[in-house]
Amino acid sequence: MADAAGAERAGPAEPNDGANLAEARHHLLLGIITCGLPQPMAERFIDEQGIASARELSMLSDEEVESAVKMYNHSIPTSRVRELKLGIGHVKKIKALKYHAAVLRMQGEEFVSDDWTREAVTLTVATMAAEVGEADAKGFNAGPIKDGTDWPQWESDYFVELCGVKGTFTRAVGLAPFARDDSRKDDVDLTEIEREVFSIRLEGPEYDRGNPIFFRHFQNKVKGTSHEVIIAPFVSAQDGRNAFLAVRAHQNGVDQVHKRIAAVCTKSTKKVRIAAAVYSGPRRYAREAKSARLTYERGPPYESHYTAKCELDTRANTICCGKNFRLLETTGQLCQVSGFHSSMVAVNDVPVATCATLYTFEDGGKVILVFHEALYFGGTMDHSLINPNQIRFNDIDVMDDPFGDPEAFGIQHEDCFIPFELEGTTVYFDTKCPTDGDLENYEHIVFTSSDPWDPREVDLRRGSKPDAQQSAMLPHGDARSMKQTAAATLPA
Repeated sequence: MADAAGAERAGPAEPNDGANLAEARHHLLLGIITCGLPQPMAERFIDEQGIASARELSMLSDEEVESAVKMYNHSIPTSRVRELKLGIGHVKKIKALKYHAAVLRMQGEEFVSDDWTREAVTLTVATMAAEVGEADAKGFNAGPIKDGTDWPQWESDYFVELCGVKGTFTRAVGLAPFARDDSRKDDVDLTEIEREVFSIRLEGPEYDRGNPIFFRHFQNKVKGTSHEVIIAPFVSAQDGRNAFLAVRAHQNGVDQVHKRIAAVCTKSTKKVRIAAAVYSGPRRYAREAKSARLTYERGPPYESHYTAKCELDTRANTICCGKNFRLLETTGQLCQVSGFHSSMVAVNDVPVATCATLYTFEDGGKVILVFHEALYFGGTMDHSLINPNQIRFNDIDVMDDPFGDPEAFGIQHEDCFIPFELEGTTVYFDTKCPTDGDLENYEHIVFTSSDPWDPREVDLRRGSKPDAQQSAMLPHGDARSMKQTAAATLPA
């Protein structure tokens, strides 16, 4: 402990031998177990998240802890979800451990599991809740929403503000129920206030009295902006709930997500030209993306029939869809994408999505190729990168060896064959950005599985589920078509 303060000044502790590292991990493991996780779950959690000590845990934000729990839950096999899934109680206690370790770190001390008892857990959770209550009591104002406002952050701030505004429901929730996001009602990381908000029925006399009050409150937030046009249909009825939903749908629309991506990309370069390895980081959920499961009819601007190469590249650990693709819907996850060299600027908040491109056969026939679990760059990237292993994971044969059988050089789907071409050492096939008419009229052939694709964890030797291709070919008129599937996920 004598060197703890010095270690704090120098930054995060880096054990200089295996014994110290093992001891730090052991204390963290015992701390997580005290939070209510059985030892196998605790070991899996810290190993999957790459957290080696309580000190490292203390440096994570609450959002990173929540994202880590979601990623852990997302990785659990369906058959064992009920047994292994972490709940909101676990999340609170892990946050409490993080808080406790952060206090020790600021005091120049290290976390010792012997001091982290069940009583300490309960006391720390209560302390954190009291601090939140004190902050809320001071009042909070999210400010007006302006054109170009960071919507996800503003919506979160506005929710906090509404909890403190007198409404017609319970005092604790204020007007917040009118702005709740029903797509989050089953989230494992809901706060006590959020759970109470979701428990309220949006109907009856309290709702009828409060809705006009909320409308006037929200109307003041959008005054003088383009959002006034969006809420105009709800002015006469003073319908605050539906006015807010209309603005949220606009802000969470794929076109707005696309603009945010483009804004991030253009900070460093006008176009993203990826000529080397591409690494996508951990997936995380974001409110804007979770509500953006919309049909292509509300998608971002595109260049009709823009033709570009789909280059095969296993160094791109996830399929990257560029200007020759259309975004069909997002999965609700975002990730950071970086190049092979540390000097390359990373692109943040790239959506994991279902994307489509138009392929034309030699005889003139056309099909729509659909790729689930892809990274969507859209107009900011003038070509696309195809990881053949992601296609193989869906039990579809890909032969990209130019020295092999030339007749088999391509993608052999059970319903079609996509031949490859060569340009120097580059293996590719050309596709076009489909129009609305193309998406309406041509058959959709799915090349990658809709099962979550995490390139850091995937076991390619395992292969995919036997039924992964059960909907591999979906004619547009079929009830399971991509458009209808996407439309079924539209917010109410």
